[in-house]
Amino acid sequence: MSPRRAHGSLEASVLQLLWAQDAPQTGRQIRDALAEDGDPLASTTVLTVLARLEKKGLVERDPASKAYQPTRADPARTADSMTEVLGRSSDRSAVLQRFTGALGADDLQVLRAALSGAGMSGTGVDRAEA
Repeated sequence: MSPRRAHGSLEASVLQLLWAQDAPQTGRQIRDALAEDGDPLASTTVLTVLARLEKKGLVERDPASKAYQPTRADPARTADSMTEVLGRSSDRSAVLQRFTGALGADDLQVLRAALSGAGMSGTGVDRAEA
């Protein structure tokens, strides 16, 4: 018997694969790509995962082509885009202050946790300011 995979890891693999593609992918294309990466799966397994992702609102299926695409951007690409835009400014401090000023309480809490986890203490970044 093969070892069980971690909960949610197959969904994460499918999303990663879809984010890496330039065009929507069919269930068969996704199954074939996973098999190339050493994860051979039955078509029904892949379609079940895609149906679950669709119910969660993470992918959408085009009824005509039966191809799937993610409904949200890849977090890594989004972060890269944010870094690129920030790099275009001559006043990074003003951009960051305006950006954080527009965030809601939940997003600010996530940002505080990220800064804390990134070892930002002692770098002049005051937790109350973040």
